[in-house]
Amino acid sequence: AAPAASGPEWGEAGAEGATPWPAVGRRSGAASGSSRTQSLRRVAMRPCCVAVVAMAALVGVGLLDGTFWAFTAPFATREVASRRLLSTARRANVDGAFGVLQETPGPLIDTRNNDNEEDPLLACLVTAVQSADRKRGVDISAFWVRNKWEVVVIVTALSRPQLQAIANEIADDMRHKMRIKRILSRGGRASSRNPGFSIRDEAGAGWVCLRYERITINVMTPVQRTYYDIEGIWRDDNQDYTKIPVEVMLRGDGFGDMRLTKELGGGGAPQRAGQEEGDDDDDWGDDEEDIGQPAPFEKNPDNEYDIDEDDPFWK
Repeated sequence: AAPAASGPEWGEAGAEGATPWPAVGRRSGAASGSSRTQSLRRVAMRPCCVAVVAMAALVGVGLLDGTFWAFTAPFATREVASRRLLSTARRANVDGAFGVLQETPGPLIDTRNNDNEEDPLLACLVTAVQSADRKRGVDISAFWVRNKWEVVVIVTALSRPQLQAIANEIADDMRHKMRIKRILSRGGRASSRNPGFSIRDEAGAGWVCLRYERITINVMTPVQRTYYDIEGIWRDDNQDYTKIPVEVMLRGDGFGDMRLTKELGGGGAPQRAGQEEGDDDDDWGDDEEDIGQPAPFEKNPDNEYDIDEDDPFWK
């Protein structure tokens, strides 16, 4: 502690002969505490000052850049204008005549019943069939079951990504156009916490089942459709089957009316609806014997290369 005011001064001996501690270069407790607080405040304010300066610099650069382009835009060269146009075109939508080809619209179907009222079940059927046809679903069929109370729709997708795209298109159209939600088989709601219910998870297995009120839509791969044979079970085993003509709902340039007749492990070719097996417009059946398997490769001695013994390729 600092010596008392009444004590001896610096350089003089005290009462007991001890030299007091020098007061030069020392501070009292209150003074040293305030000094530490100020130094801590300075250290804490340094990052804030740096951040404020950086933000001000960015704002200034942005204003200067905007002012620069505003003043130099009328005098920009053709090269700069072409670069801007190119960057804008890269961000533009590619759908259209010069991008992804737009699908032709489906035919208009009158969904009114005999009482001139809207039939919700027929409207759902038309929406589902035309949604699958827009995504180029193949072999689309529909039929009545349970004494014409429920409709079953079956669509074939040629790949897993296409299967997921068709199912998503149908689910979106049914929800936004028809204002109905999908009924999950085990209850609950499809989410990341409840896996197994989403269309993406079901598409990985090759079969997406979309259940709605009085209508069930099955989007399947050819292997799954042939293996389970839902249509054959309702027709042959249950004997509760009434076919619905969906050809009038499909586009003329689509693939919805193409029937896949190739069985597992067998042969066959895709056929259009109404075409008999063995009836081919191109008369391929007459040339089956000539096509056969490709003949093995035979060397032609007249066109053989002369083997050079010194060439490292032949060694």
